[in-house]
Amino acid sequence: MNSYFSLSKSFVKSLSMSDTKGFKKIGFSFLLLLVLFFIFIPFIFGVGVLTYSMTESLMEVDFETVGIELLCILMSLFIFIFSFNVLLNELYFNDNIEHILPFPLKPYQIVASKFTSCFIAENIMSFFIILSGLIGYLFAIGFKWSSLLLGLVGVVTLPIIPMVYTGIICLFIMYFTKFIKNKESVRQFSMFLVFIVLFIFVFSISMLRQFDFDQFIEGLALGNHSFLNIFNGIFPHISLFVDTVNNNSIISLIFYLIVNGAFIVLYLFLSNHFYLDGVMDLNSKNNNTKKSSTKLLDKVNKKNPVYSFIGKEFKVLFRTPSFFINCVVINIIWPIFVYAIILILNLGSFKDLGLLVNGLGNKEVIIFYLFIFGISIIVPCISTISSSSFSREGKHYDFIKYIPFELYKVIYIKIFVSFIISFIGVLFYIIIFSLIAEINILLFVTSFVIIILSILFVSLL
Repeated sequence: MNSYFSLSKSFVKSLSMSDTKGFKKIGFSFLLLLVLFFIFIPFIFGVGVLTYSMTESLMEVDFETVGIELLCILMSLFIFIFSFNVLLNELYFNDNIEHILPFPLKPYQIVASKFTSCFIAENIMSFFIILSGLIGYLFAIGFKWSSLLLGLVGVVTLPIIPMVYTGIICLFIMYFTKFIKNKESVRQFSMFLVFIVLFIFVFSISMLRQFDFDQFIEGLALGNHSFLNIFNGIFPHISLFVDTVNNNSIISLIFYLIVNGAFIVLYLFLSNHFYLDGVMDLNSKNNNTKKSSTKLLDKVNKKNPVYSFIGKEFKVLFRTPSFFINCVVINIIWPIFVYAIILILNLGSFKDLGLLVNGLGNKEVIIFYLFIFGISIIVPCISTISSSSFSREGKHYDFIKYIPFELYKVIYIKIFVSFIISFIGVLFYIIIFSLIAEINILLFVTSFVIIILSILFVSLL
């Protein structure tokens, strides 16, 4: 246990940001407060209000637990998907592995420590979201301190089983496959998984037109619990967590902890048998790669520095899984959410919307322009391409200082890359919408100008 705690503490430090000092610390603290009060708190407050409203509505038909169950299922799915890259990189591609392997440690001790560090670093947001939903649920059914105290255990431990699933998948992938033995292969496999998930999501969206929430509740009343039963079978701890909170059940809490413990034991057992072979094979392949990498010097060509730096920026964004998912993919999937809203609210087809927009008067058309402006502001903000321009350099940040290349050119290039990706992401779908909805040319041209100015403003800011 001493080895486990020492390793976990070291890994948590390695995943955290370095401390800032002086004026930088004040500036960073100020920005952190802005994010906290204007993004983080409003979001988790909204989750609590939504859970409260849903629970209060469903109490009339004796299904008050459905809201909190759906929240837990949704969070478990997000944790399962987005922890894949984090766990895979931390377990197999972190630079500290070659320093740890010579120590007299069992494989399960290394895996347990790395898993713990990722669990803490990646789930702080999840803890607050689940806690907010729990509080909203408790206020709806009648707040009890005992329920809150029992629920806090679940709030902290709910992400364990989804991450264990991800960890087991990582173990099997690295042990049984021979093609994922370097970061480039992991990148390709991660991209493949992302697009598979997107395909499934798009297919699910296409079914929303037939979805009726009233029919869903009616089905629950008639005993059709197949949807919840499937996910409660995949995540067996969720129903135990909900029963613990709903009924103040100590027995359900005990079983909840037993189920989580069983999953952890299974994961550590598999780690002891599969982890070391995967890591050793990986390191031996990496050594061969390092020896042959000197041949790259023979292929170096002299190019224009501006074009080279632009190419470098695009390669970092498209080849790094975390940057690709968080910075690039968002430009692909945002229209899917807009389309989902159109289906859920039954706003009609794109042609119907086009007739509505084309028929707006001079005053009403401002609403359409505000919509275009809002999309053009939101997309580059949430894609974080420009805001992560320098943090993306990581350990190679000093490279910018020492190359014979003016800093203002570097800044302009980073702004240009951010603008291009966001602009294409917005413009591509605006063109499709305009063609299908038959938007008149004047609205399209003015929208085009609004898009350019808005995205450029956000990129510069």
